[in-house]
Amino acid sequence: MLEGLLDSMRWEMTFSEMGSFWDGFFVTLQVVVAGLALSLILGTLLGVFSTTRSRVLRAISRIYVEFYQNTPLPVQVFFMYMAGPQLLQAITGAASPVRILGFLGVGLYHAAYVSEVIRTGIESVPRGQMEAALSQGFSRVQAYRYVILPQTFKVILPPLCNQALNLVKNTS
Repeated sequence: MLEGLLDSMRWEMTFSEMGSFWDGFFVTLQVVVAGLALSLILGTLLGVFSTTRSRVLRAISRIYVEFYQNTPLPVQVFFMYMAGPQLLQAITGAASPVRILGFLGVGLYHAAYVSEVIRTGIESVPRGQMEAALSQGFSRVQAYRYVILPQTFKVILPPLCNQALNLVKNTS
């Protein structure tokens, strides 16, 4: 059994094709970085939306999260690859189908999960922090930016890392 594994011909063939492996690795890294950036930005925005007083913003966040969490990722990626370009062609009036970049599917999918992580992180910050910031003259946006979100990111770092690893796995 071991002699097949240690066969020099097998390893020679493997190392002769390393260029293709490295190309695939770098494509994966590009998708991961772009998808992670998209999911962090959109997830943070949706996480903040879900903790605001506005019913409209909370509804937008909830609908987005429910849609993406209750639809399997392969279905979403197939839709974005097959139907999405035709849909964009019809909307924009382009002459040919508009191709959607691959990182969008993974980034939009994981934004829903990042949103939930951020929502729970914001809810873990004591309510008195927001009240204290508002009493010091901060607007709600400034309170989120300077007081609430820095404390939130400290708390949510471990589950956020788990979502980043899931994103890497889902790029396949």
